[in-house]
Amino acid sequence: MTDTEKDELRRAIESGADFAAVIPPGESHLVFAGADELSLTPWPGCGAPMPVATESTPHSVYTSRMEALVGKLRREGGKTVVCRNICGTFRQFDPVAMADAYFDRFQDTLRFIFHRKDCGYWMGATPELLLDMRGGHLETRALAGTRRAGTEEPWSEKNIHEHAIVADDIAGRLDALGLTVAKGNTESMPYGNIEHLCTPISADGADATDVDRIIEALHPTPAVGGFPRNKAMRDIVEFEDNPRNYYGGVLKLRRREGVLAYVVLRTVHFDRRHWCVYTGSGITPESDPEEEWLETEDKARPLRLLLDN
Repeated sequence: MTDTEKDELRRAIESGADFAAVIPPGESHLVFAGADELSLTPWPGCGAPMPVATESTPHSVYTSRMEALVGKLRREGGKTVVCRNICGTFRQFDPVAMADAYFDRFQDTLRFIFHRKDCGYWMGATPELLLDMRGGHLETRALAGTRRAGTEEPWSEKNIHEHAIVADDIAGRLDALGLTVAKGNTESMPYGNIEHLCTPISADGADATDVDRIIEALHPTPAVGGFPRNKAMRDIVEFEDNPRNYYGGVLKLRRREGVLAYVVLRTVHFDRRHWCVYTGSGITPESDPEEEWLETEDKARPLRLLLDN
């Protein structure tokens, strides 16, 4: 961010008023967006008020719950994305410096910071593209499967299976809307200290007025909810110990060239004293609870390095 952008963000934070600012992928300037340009939707079933959580999910609680969930999935099949919390308190409250450092590191993501009086502050850098729609053409991607960046051995069967669920579901839902769908090649996509399997997916034949209908059809994808959707949503209620609030929700940005929508991930929820990082992973019948815990640790590490200073 430029010094001018930092000053504008600092004034917005000090005012205590509602605001939302973003840096779209590949761009460098922080843009403050009004209600006619940017909309925010929390995770289904969540609503204001949204106080910042202050209790981290204990390791023993997480692993015992995941053991129970894995057993359930082995009997019933499917996939469920489970989130846990990592909470702490600020040594020094300096969200401008925190945002500047975080945004600079993840320039290929949608970077955002917003404040609502009834839910506090949220900041993140999400790679989870839900929809980039320009005219009748839209692009999205399946992003699922996670491992340490630079791993040399082939992707595990667990990750390949988890990714295929997401890619097939997204393509199938677009096809069911009557769109002409095409999948690209699956490749590894880096995100800091980790990497994901990523399959680009495009579709033609949409109408600009169909944006909300398409978002509703796609979200929550199996990358953030699970599969089958309704079963996974029930599992999330059973196996998570805190509401997701805006984690897993949708940030929709209207731009001159079209509409850009991302899922709110890799995010921290905070007030002037407390912070809470939301971090999740996809649980399948092949999951090992301890490995899933380590995956959530890896996903949260870039934010933890900022927040723990």
